[in-house]
Amino acid sequence: MQKLRSIQCLRGIAACLVVVFHATQTRFAVGAAGVDLFFVISGFIMATIAPGRTPTRFLADRAWRIFPLWFVAVAPWIAVFHNSAGQTLASLTLWPIYQGKYYFPYLGVGWTLSFECLFYLAVAVALRTTYLLPLSLFVACMGGSFLFGGDALSFLGSPLILEFIGGVVIAKLPRKAPLAMPCLVAALICLLIAPTHLYLSHVAISPQFVMDRVLFWGIPAMLVVYAALSAERSFGAPWIWPLVLLGDASYSIYLFHQIPLNAFDLSPWLAILVAIGTGLSIYLLIERRLLALRPPLRVGSPIREQVIFARGP
Repeated sequence: MQKLRSIQCLRGIAACLVVVFHATQTRFAVGAAGVDLFFVISGFIMATIAPGRTPTRFLADRAWRIFPLWFVAVAPWIAVFHNSAGQTLASLTLWPIYQGKYYFPYLGVGWTLSFECLFYLAVAVALRTTYLLPLSLFVACMGGSFLFGGDALSFLGSPLILEFIGGVVIAKLPRKAPLAMPCLVAALICLLIAPTHLYLSHVAISPQFVMDRVLFWGIPAMLVVYAALSAERSFGAPWIWPLVLLGDASYSIYLFHQIPLNAFDLSPWLAILVAIGTGLSIYLLIERRLLALRPPLRVGSPIREQVIFARGP
């Protein structure tokens, strides 16, 4: 997929929002909505790059994108803690459910990657069959989580998956520049009226609470992504390049920003700069080299027409 500068900028903004959230120790609670923005973006990107690939090729590419840098990031945390078999397995595999119980990775931000990987599996199933199968399974699990609870159903049927689906839908929509500003204003209004405790809504919380997060943060994230895509031409200005660079480095910033935040007693704004600088350094020194080693993509046989994923812009 040809890189869209709007999406790259949004990735950079999302990563910085999460850094600010952690650096201010949750005083800037809306910064946690950067995660929701990541989820919507991921849905859009997967809907754009998945068609034409075999499920095996798709999953292999996603695994190479996620796991090598994740292992680099999580290894120190495993070495320091390693006091729980469930957490160790969750940290190594990013699969969080063991014996019916949910485990967070030792590196806390990894909980979001568990949802990323779950969505990737759903995409692979859709490529092999039809989007109706993973969608039906998700709806059944979400209904079960509301009716019966339980960590496994709360993960497999988390309303957070709706944010990925929102990104998929956005990939299908026509983009109209006049709608960009109204969508952006509507998103900002939703964020301003959102409850400040939504950052607590992860898989260990009731699905009703997580649904509130989707409504107050997920829907604005969808509006922001659609607005940015509709205004893609506005992202061609030369001064945009710092945001594009932050977007390129967003995964490194996201994974490594907590090291300087925990290691040094800095003022919040200095901590934010150091954390972002650390992520940029990791991107330039490590992540780019790992990506250069990724095997070349091979497009598989054409997929069925009814699969929901769009061919992209």
